[in-house]
Amino acid sequence: MIKIKRFNKTGNEDFEIKIEQLCDIAKKNKLENPKVQKLLKQVQELSKNVTKIESLENGGEIENKNFKDRHELGVYLFNKLSKCDFFKISNDVNLWNWLTAFYIQNVFSGRATEIVRFIYKRRFFQGKRHLIRTPWILVATNPTQIESLKFCLSTPTHQGSNMCEQFISRMDLWKNPSVVQLCYDLYFDPVAGKQRKGADNHRKQITDDGKVFNQKGVLYPRLYKDILILSKNKDVWDLSPSEINSEIKNEFDIWKNIDARSSDKIKKNKNPPWTRNELSICLWFYHKEEKDELLNDVGDIHKDISSKIKMLKNEHGENFTPNDNFRNATGVWRKLRNFAALDKGISNEKFQDEHYSNLDQEVFRRYEDKVNFNDLTTVVKVISERNNLNLKI
Repeated sequence: MIKIKRFNKTGNEDFEIKIEQLCDIAKKNKLENPKVQKLLKQVQELSKNVTKIESLENGGEIENKNFKDRHELGVYLFNKLSKCDFFKISNDVNLWNWLTAFYIQNVFSGRATEIVRFIYKRRFFQGKRHLIRTPWILVATNPTQIESLKFCLSTPTHQGSNMCEQFISRMDLWKNPSVVQLCYDLYFDPVAGKQRKGADNHRKQITDDGKVFNQKGVLYPRLYKDILILSKNKDVWDLSPSEINSEIKNEFDIWKNIDARSSDKIKKNKNPPWTRNELSICLWFYHKEEKDELLNDVGDIHKDISSKIKMLKNEHGENFTPNDNFRNATGVWRKLRNFAALDKGISNEKFQDEHYSNLDQEVFRRYEDKVNFNDLTTVVKVISERNNLNLKI
């Protein structure tokens, strides 16, 4: 483990020189070439050279580890930089270049050799392509929608993507939590863990009779244009994902039947319906906690409920193998909003999701009022004791 640093002036100059040399040589040689490997080692050594670096105020400790994808990298850096002043570090060239040097083995594959992927530039149309900073700023700007950002950050750490560049290029999209959630719902295949095929196809196409058009339902320009049109008549920032979805064109329904790029090789394993025990735990929290915290955005409370539900033993049979998104925080948040749609005390449609099941309705009606809450608490206490959930009842 090492405290996060930043390059000093000399260190940053040396880093930029080494990266330019590395990219130039990698264009003509394979990654395994001794010259390429030597430069990679020199770049990484710069991050440890005490004469080239300086401390970062409130920076956490990091380790040189491999990340599954850019999403995992972004979440990791978000946690390690959480105590830093966002505005001070957001455009700190010397910080992002130091982090690139430290993780150069993660982000340099030898295939993509554009310098802006490794040397951070404050100019927007270059800076957005940086492989280290971009996942961090997306996560740091959307702390309530971290899970949803997988739709544009599911590629390996060394690989940028059209989806990510299209998304971060439009501030109306990536700074609005509801739009982030909508993009996840539309464009991410949770079974394959990747974006749906063609969702980033922004290229213009031509019909046989010469008409130019864009692929229907894609993020850019189709969704982006619909969001802009909608913003002229409504406050998009005040709308829920389902409300925005109801306002955009029907063409976006096509993604329900389109899988990810490689999901045809993956056996479908959809999440099973919610059980009575799972719903009882969710409803207990629903009646116990503040509604604004539960229904507004995904947060720590949803992660806590998610962790408890996942601890239930053999709820779906001994042979059940859960997906990565099984009963995750976002799923819990949606289930709570299902209850809100059934709750006569909740009139604001912003907090409701009417896609509830018959069992959702049955369980909610059974323990709808305060009189029956004691009965629900007794049920949840038994579930907690049988599964060692350690709920504070």
